[in-house]
Amino acid sequence: MESKELLQVIHQQQKEFQEEVRVQFVSMNGKFQKIDNQFEKVNGEFQKIDDRFEKVNGEFQKIDDRFEKVNGEFQKIDNQFEKVNGKFQKIDDQFEKVNGRFQKIDDQFKRQEQHQTNLEEKVDILTAQTNNAVKSLLEKMTDIRDNMVDRYEIDFVYEKIQYLEKEIFKLKHE
Repeated sequence: MESKELLQVIHQQQKEFQEEVRVQFVSMNGKFQKIDNQFEKVNGEFQKIDDRFEKVNGEFQKIDDRFEKVNGEFQKIDNQFEKVNGKFQKIDDQFEKVNGRFQKIDDQFKRQEQHQTNLEEKVDILTAQTNNAVKSLLEKMTDIRDNMVDRYEIDFVYEKIQYLEKEIFKLKHE
């Protein structure tokens, strides 16, 4: 009987041990479930953060696209300024030619002044008009550059130069 009792004791201890292991396993399983739930919660928070980063990234992309568009507009404006600058350079070149012509005419008037005393007043008036015209033209060019005045005013100035050249030519041959 001793062995039967011993077997019963062993069997009872084995049941108690299995029950204790089962309780600890259930406890550990509950703890693991809590940890898993916390991981799910943290993962959800990371997903929210990731979603926010995606949203912010989208906003930055929109801003970047706007900057690209604005940069393109500035490039167009820069190209237009380059074209206008080229036109002003041509006008400057024309004014240099005209200025050279005026200088030659002025020199001719100075030589003829000694021999043509009757034209002295006309030459002085024309020289003053020429100087005023050149000054006026240069001021208009400055205004045109500063204010981007339209082509009609440039044509008017050019016609005035041609008129003054004709008047100088007429006076030169009188």
